[in-house]
Amino acid sequence: MRIWSEHQPSTRLAIRCGHTRVRPRIGRPVALGALALGLAACGVPEASIAQDPSTATPDITTTARHDDDARCNWEQWGGSPDHAGAACKEVKRLDRITAHMTFDPFLDKEVADAVVQSGGEALFAHFQSPLLVDDNVYMEFKAGTYTDCASVPPGAPCGRFGWNSQVWTERAFHWSHGQLVPDWTFESDWKPEPGQLATWEPVFHAVVAGRFLYVPGASGSLHKLDRKTGQKLATIQLPGVGTDPNTFVAGGLAADGRGNIYYNALQLSPINPFIDPPGAWLVKVRPDNTVAMAAFSTIATGTPAATALCVAQFNGAQLPWPPAPDAVPPSFPCGAQRPGLNVTPAIGDDGTVVTVSRAHRNARYTYVVAVNSDLSPKWTASLRDKLNDGCGVLNPSDATTASDPFTQFTHCRVGAPAGVENATNLPPAGQASDQGSSSPVILPDGGVLYGAFTGYNQFRGHLFKFDKHGAFAASYDFGWDVTPAVYRHDGTYSILIKDNFYVDQQFYMTQLDRGLHREWTVKATNTQACQRGADGRVTCVEDPDHPTGFEWCVNAPAVDPRGNLYANSEDGWVYKIAQGGRIVDRTFLLQSLGAPYTPISIDRRGRLFSLNAGDLFVIGGGGDD
Repeated sequence: MRIWSEHQPSTRLAIRCGHTRVRPRIGRPVALGALALGLAACGVPEASIAQDPSTATPDITTTARHDDDARCNWEQWGGSPDHAGAACKEVKRLDRITAHMTFDPFLDKEVADAVVQSGGEALFAHFQSPLLVDDNVYMEFKAGTYTDCASVPPGAPCGRFGWNSQVWTERAFHWSHGQLVPDWTFESDWKPEPGQLATWEPVFHAVVAGRFLYVPGASGSLHKLDRKTGQKLATIQLPGVGTDPNTFVAGGLAADGRGNIYYNALQLSPINPFIDPPGAWLVKVRPDNTVAMAAFSTIATGTPAATALCVAQFNGAQLPWPPAPDAVPPSFPCGAQRPGLNVTPAIGDDGTVVTVSRAHRNARYTYVVAVNSDLSPKWTASLRDKLNDGCGVLNPSDATTASDPFTQFTHCRVGAPAGVENATNLPPAGQASDQGSSSPVILPDGGVLYGAFTGYNQFRGHLFKFDKHGAFAASYDFGWDVTPAVYRHDGTYSILIKDNFYVDQQFYMTQLDRGLHREWTVKATNTQACQRGADGRVTCVEDPDHPTGFEWCVNAPAVDPRGNLYANSEDGWVYKIAQGGRIVDRTFLLQSLGAPYTPISIDRRGRLFSLNAGDLFVIGGGGDD
């Protein structure tokens, strides 16, 4: 389960619901966590650099994956610049584990600290998608030390306040005779944003661009490596930022079809991360290592000023919400626009770059932002005033002061206006939560998907769709921490997402049509918690805490050319789901665990790469490698 909190000036209400803990412990801890709710161009301007067509860098990767070789590579988040999660090969041997290695050696300590942080066992971290190029594999590995709270005196920095004792590395492997052979290791100086702001350990995510591998570095910088040798060719710093330790690469790196790298950078106050950030930029790094930066304040057009008043939620003492049919929630300064901490920009065939911006102090003011390849603004779409499915629709309007606390919080007060969010008495707003890794997806028709958080609908969030001009097109009432996969077929496309009901404990994978209407769903039904022993044997026991099944924990599923969907679950299994919603195969990894939502990658030989409990598994494939 996920734990969600949003730091804002209003009183925060914390309610634990659906708390589950897997009782059987076989080897490493097996558990699920609690679910709670709390509350002008910079540097070298793009326009100042002459564009000479005769010296343009040739394409080194293909945005739309039309070329057979290029589309078989999984070079970034979601596989390709559009993040569509589309593989070129079917995985046919889910019963075969080809490789297995640990990339996060701190799992036990991280899970133990999650108990201190939340009262429930979980793993509060985001991880890189394995990057796959021909027969080469690139993956994040953690090193250094993890400062767990049990090993230091009370009050000493530990857990999420001691992340910086860890070291993030990128390791390269190649396949030889069916084995993954290590090539090189690069140690980065990247560090995550402070734990006060992030809560969940932010993602460290590299990207492949032709013969180069770009790795996040300190102070918002990138390390450019020769991906064959691991040799560092350059450290590319942000103009005007230098070595400021309070500037961060925020989210994953993305590469377009000409080898340009795009990412978000965030500069935080050294005094307090909740003070308005001094800087927030969308960054473009060209193949010649020159840098262009566009401030979020200039590309997120039409957004409230940092000092403008933004509507927050009602005080918890006023439950049930809204306090009255005409109640007006409090307002506070919005804060500056800045990126969500784990957002990876998406890039379309026409060079459009899409990212996500939010008010620093109020995630209810979130925007999908599109720019041209020169970083000039194209459109900004608000996630406010698009939904009307709150009170009387998804939330019963039957709560009174005599109701139990859970009903008071999750239901609306009797007499509430139809469709509003009970916490604000206004139309619900999609939010870019810093605990999520949702990133935009650019669709075949140029439209954009973004999965936002909303708490009132069982913490399920909403999937928003905008057309290629930024006009709101549709929504679906699940979007929390998912970057959907896109299945192209029959002259159209379908959208594949997880679809978890966290409070009701009903968990689905769902396919939507282009209008975000359900085409089919498949329900999780496994009720056993399992563990793989050192001898490879899998032992399972019935889990009384999961009588209806485990939640799907994939945050970026994959789909093959036949429309088979690949997704992992908190039960520790990876599933292959055929069109129509039929589970056709599955394999068990390491253990059932309240895991971080993790991605799937598939390579050119039909090998599937999946993450479970800090370990990397490679499944399927066959023949000589």
